Amino acid sequence: MDILKSAVDELRDTIRTPVENKAIYSVTVLDFRFSILIYRLKSSFQKLEIQTVTLYSRFLEFPPFVFKMFLNSFKTSLIIIFLLSTGLSSYATDSQKLDMAAAFQMALQNNKEIAVAQKIIDRSRLELKGASRFFQESPELTWEVKDRDKLNDKNRTDYGGALSFPVEIKGQRKYRKQKAIINIQIAELELDKKKEKIKNRLKELFLENYLLKEKISSIKKIFGIEENLMKIMEIQTKQGEIPRVKLNMIKLEMAQTKEELFKIMRSLTINRKNIEMITSQQIKKDIKIVSGLPGYSYFPNIEQIVNYAKQHNYEMKNIILRKERFLSDYKLKKSKVFMSNVSVALTYARDDNGNVTGGAVSIPLPFTTRKKSDALVAKKTIEIADLKKERKQRQLILEINQKYASIHNFAERKRIYEKEILPLAQQNIEDTKKLYEKGEINFLSFERVWDQWRGSRREYLDILQNYYGQLFSLELLAGGEMQEILKEGEQ
Repeated sequence: MDILKSAVDELRDTIRTPVENKAIYSVTVLDFRFSILIYRLKSSFQKLEIQTVTLYSRFLEFPPFVFKMFLNSFKTSLIIIFLLSTGLSSYATDSQKLDMAAAFQMALQNNKEIAVAQKIIDRSRLELKGASRFFQESPELTWEVKDRDKLNDKNRTDYGGALSFPVEIKGQRKYRKQKAIINIQIAELELDKKKEKIKNRLKELFLENYLLKEKISSIKKIFGIEENLMKIMEIQTKQGEIPRVKLNMIKLEMAQTKEELFKIMRSLTINRKNIEMITSQQIKKDIKIVSGLPGYSYFPNIEQIVNYAKQHNYEMKNIILRKERFLSDYKLKKSKVFMSNVSVALTYARDDNGNVTGGAVSIPLPFTTRKKSDALVAKKTIEIADLKKERKQRQLILEINQKYASIHNFAERKRIYEKEILPLAQQNIEDTKKLYEKGEINFLSFERVWDQWRGSRREYLDILQNYYGQLFSLELLAGGEMQEILKEGEQ
């Protein structure tokens, strides 16, 4: 039973071993190990079968061959159940995946920058409550008590008091509320900006993850070709057809391919750590990151992107909101230039003639020009905001045009590689490999075609990274995704 258990455990581990996580893993070696384990499993069943038939035939009246038939059926059922359970458990492991949408939701829930931005919004809403109050300052209560000297052989105590409170005039409360509302809008805009930056960064990381996996796939294909060549050249070297130095050259190429693969695997690990940093959550090793190329079936023209960016670019919206806040601040300060808050008081006093009630109004006189200077400074701030808006708009249009031209450049190069260069390079390497195996061309000719295929594949992946990287940057600059820009441009 111990032999059977060890064989089953080793077979399960072999089946569950993810081949894609190995740096170099020969399929032939995997098949060979699998065959050995199956053989061990069958041998264990045979030993168990002999022992079981001998044991049970002593206690049962059935002939041994009848019980052997029953045991064979039981053995077949056991193997089927084992393989099904292994497959189902492997499927359950592979079903744990992390895509772009799930990672973005994790980032929104766990990212500290998002939490800080939300707290700022909450603080701004509390400031709005304070700005909405009718009395910005607390009422003031004064009370006086006076003890007179004796008058007509009687002591006299007079007392009185006043309740005063400031009253805002000329729409000060309205302007203060406008400032507070704009502060909330600015805080919400900052939150949206942080969300878009996180989303854009995740797009870049998932694109990088996909390209690194493509590079690993290409290198494994290269290593397979090198391995086949090495076997052919070993035979040719033994037969004296080629010198040993050529065999050493292909071995050196294989070693360099392994080293390049290890570098890319390290980059893939760093990519996974960067995704963990953005999402602020550790990603388990058995979770597969699902990445791919985003689809852009239609692309808006430059006029649509510019018009959309003027309304949705975060910097432009921020400048516009700040200008509105400066305008409310200017109106608030202007309302205080000639007459600030008025104080209204209710009075009560007792004298010789009885109780007296009344009221008082306190109006400050505008003998100082300080408030007027504050209003002039606020007005100049509005003019500066207008200039910043014009400068930012010109800069925005220039950056959009540059990125748009760069995207079309990479798009054209991408099309040429996909339609012409890559198919030809693939066809050349397949044809050249056949010619080399037949001995019709030498190793140097094959190596030249092989280097062309490898270089074109690397260049194509670099073009993909630049193309989609510029697209993501343009979307962040415009303040929306290409589908949203195209949809709004068609309306």
